[in-house]
Amino acid sequence: MTREEAIAEIREKTPKLLADYRALADELKAMLGIGEEAEEDKPEIDPEELQELYEGILEFAEGYDIDSIDSLMKQAAGYRVPESEKERFSKVERCVRDSDWDGLREVLK
Repeated sequence: MTREEAIAEIREKTPKLLADYRALADELKAMLGIGEEAEEDKPEIDPEELQELYEGILEFAEGYDIDSIDSLMKQAAGYRVPESEKERFSKVERCVRDSDWDGLREVLK
């Protein structure tokens, strides 16, 4: 297998692998009774912090660094997103979950 073929295979199979991993993690959390804090109980993220979050995710997306993006998304989970940003943030979450690098860049630029 050539290097290019290996890269193509990794890019092809990574989204499913990550989706399976996240589904398993969610199932384990449910089995262990690990719940998330109610949305209304979370503090609202400061607009400047949200912008920094978006910039960080975009930077890591440029390098295909899903681990760092997941880390940022976990930090963001402790906050409530302002109503004006819910649609955009939801798109970011979907793109991260699906490893949609192009969609992620498009939403964040």
